[in-house]
Amino acid sequence: MDSQHSKHAIKILASPLAKNAMQARLDALAKRLDTTIEVISTDRVGGVQTVADIDIALFSRDIYEGSNQKGLASSARQFFSLLDEASGLKWLHIFSSGADRPVYSELASRGVLTTTSAGANSKSVALMALTGILALYKKFPLYIRAKAQKEWVRPAMEDFPRALEGQRIVIIGTGHVGSELARMASLFGMHTIGLNRTGNLVERFDEVHAIDQLERIAARVEWLVICCPLTPRTRGLVDAKIIAALGSHAHIVNVGRGGVLDESALLHALSEKHIAGAYLDVFHSEPLPSESPLWALDNLLITPHAAAHSGDVMERVIDIFIQNVEHWLMRKPLLNMFTPPAV
Repeated sequence: MDSQHSKHAIKILASPLAKNAMQARLDALAKRLDTTIEVISTDRVGGVQTVADIDIALFSRDIYEGSNQKGLASSARQFFSLLDEASGLKWLHIFSSGADRPVYSELASRGVLTTTSAGANSKSVALMALTGILALYKKFPLYIRAKAQKEWVRPAMEDFPRALEGQRIVIIGTGHVGSELARMASLFGMHTIGLNRTGNLVERFDEVHAIDQLERIAARVEWLVICCPLTPRTRGLVDAKIIAALGSHAHIVNVGRGGVLDESALLHALSEKHIAGAYLDVFHSEPLPSESPLWALDNLLITPHAAAHSGDVMERVIDIFIQNVEHWLMRKPLLNMFTPPAV
């Protein structure tokens, strides 16, 4: 056996669904590394099992289901209550690509590492962004409104969409989702511009600039797509000044985080037709309140934070998790480490 392999038996807390999905693979990993991996189901803790000596926890989508920005579902609250009792917890893996809930920083203050599933849903989210782009490009808001009113409506000839080929798309965030969207957009002949912290060139983009160049770049694009996480640096990044820099032909798509975009400024721009349209999958407040004026805009497409939804999400999250379990046992750096924002 390689000297780096750990013989320390580890205990993992997971939902019954996640346990069933990964048990055989973890057993095979344990056998290969000559160690013991015990998976404790969340429905077996308490009288039967104790959480005090749990090393690792997996926060899977099924535990989170029913949660939103306003609060966690009971299953998620119970899960994090268990983590409060898990005095030996060393590492939490989460199903999402973002880790912007306060609980992750709170765990970090206890010395608990957190890793994300960044990349697991990149194709799904990028495809949703592209779907929004194509729907806006082909005037679907007009047709959706006409269908609701049972009207046969066509756009005026001067409003026919120009070819996507050659149109410029700026993608804020050049990570998993952003680079996948750039690949897809390139298939339509679009000119892809990426924005990130450094401005260093990233594969799949025609050009990349530092994020502080956004206002200058916005003035020359037809599409602005938000794919970045919410951080102190990106909060409110796409504000009234950036939106004003866009032309009347431009569109905004947000599949990142609601807090990156100034919704009030967007509302004004769409109401006054300063920009052509927008598609939002994420919002400042979720669920989007029924009284929000965004619902009434006829040049805005809305989906309920559904871009990452995919029937095989559990498998892809578990792929990343098991790879990280192997790294943990081999004492290698974990993938997708979450770094709490500086206070």
